[in-house]
Order: sequence, then structure tokens, then C-alpha cells
Amino acid sequence: MYYYTGDQSEIHNVFDINIMGPDVLFLCGTAVLYLGLLFVVEFLRSKQTLSKVLSWESKAEFVPKKLDEDVEREIKEVEESDDQTYALKVDKLRKVYPLGRGKYKVAVDRLSFGVKSGECFALLGVNGAGKTTTFKILSGDIVQTSGKAFINGFLIPEQNHKARYSIGYCPQYDTILEYLTAKEHLFLYAALKGIPISVVRFFFVFLQILIFINRERNLWRENC
Repeated sequence: MYYYTGDQSEIHNVFDINIMGPDVLFLCGTAVLYLGLLFVVEFLRSKQTLSKVLSWESKAEFVPKKLDEDVEREIKEVEESDDQTYALKVDKLRKVYPLGRGKYKVAVDRLSFGVKSGECFALLGVNGAGKTTTFKILSGDIVQTSGKAFINGFLIPEQNHKARYSIGYCPQYDTILEYLTAKEHLFLYAALKGIPISVVRFFFVFLQILIFINRERNLWRENC
């Protein structure tokens, strides 16, 4: 890109150092800087290093509560168990949100439970009890303040990439993206699970065949 000055015999590149050059260099530099900063922050979050350095979440002290005998027994069994004993193991999980001015909201307060393979487990509680926060931690969406969680022996959040192969998570709200087709949804969620594209294509064709057979069968029945 070039432009003319008053003297049309002089042609200047718009990226010259005296024109747009410094601005373009500044934009490129800040883009690289902020992208690198984003990776660093996300890495520290995944390792719980950021919250430990800032320590604002851990300032909220734990207040012991009187527990039922079966709850205490479950806590003890989970604490003494091996990481491989349960398909899902949650040990003293805690999540604190800062509200500002020295105030904190304890969303999950040292939660412990274990779910063995083949068991059907339901986490019940009133609104605000911390159910959604717990599942957000287990799915790697947010990082706990303290405590440990294991999925098939993989530590959360340090081994999220391995643990996600073992779970399926249905969020509280609609997960259908408005501008994606059914095929694009299938390929997207398969990619998030690490399923090879060749396998996805095979099953997509297989589903198309099933849909076609079912549709033709219904048409044949209607014509009989």
C-alpha cells in the first residue's frame, strides 16, 4: 500500500517508520504479549498456583460443623481409600468466592464422597448448596480452593485432559449452539472428547443410513 504526498513524484509506503510502522509493530507486539500472558494465567490456574500466590480464596477460615454419623463415616472411608478405589473420589473439596471488602462466599465447604464403578449417584441439595460449583470443578471449568478430586484415578485439575475421556457432562442450560448443524455438533463434541475424525465420519454415515431406513420403512407402511 502506497500513498502520494503533495509532490506526486514521492511515493511512500504506509508501513514506513514515520507513518503506520510504529503502530503496526505495537499492535503485533501487544498481541503476542497478551496471548502469552493468557497461556501463563491458564497454566497457573490449572496447577492451582495462581490462587496459592494470591491467597485471597484461602483467607476464609473453615468453621467445623456437627455432622451425622453416616456422613462422618463416608468422609473417613474416602480419606483412607486409595485413589483407584472409586471411579469418582472427592476429598475435602472446598471453593470460596471473594465478594470484596474482606467478605467471602463459601460455595462448597469441604465436601467428601466416593462413587464406585457401576453405582448411580445423585447429589441433592437446596439452591445455593454448591451442586453446580462441584460439577464445574469436576469438569475442569473452575479450580477448587482446596481439597482433591479424582476421576478414574486422575487428579483434578492437574490431569483434566485425561480425566475428560472418562466423563460426560450435561450443563444446567441448553448446550445446542444456535448456528451449528447436527453434523457440526457431532463433530465438535467428538473432537472435544478426542475421538478420531475417521471414527466420527463412519458413525455419521451409519446414522444417516439408519435415519434413511427408518424413514423409508414408515413411508412403506403408510402406503400399504
